[in-house]
Amino acid sequence: MQVKTATDELQNYLIDASNLQGGFAEKLFIPEMAAEIAEILREAHEKNIKVPFPAHGRELSAARFLLADL
Repeated sequence: MQVKTATDELQNYLIDASNLQGGFAEKLFIPEMAAEIAEILREAHEKNIKVPFPAHGRELSAARFLLADL
């Protein structure tokens, strides 16, 4: 699994086709196996961390990233 934490690495993942800006992320996980997804979701649940499920950045809904911690 790849984990990106550098701000410059995350920037490309904080925009989508809607061109809405202002999203935030501390980490980006790029899992390669289903077990890694389960691990990410388990830890997020235990720590009450919200996890967006992005598509390919082509959507117009800004669903690719979190805008606020609601």
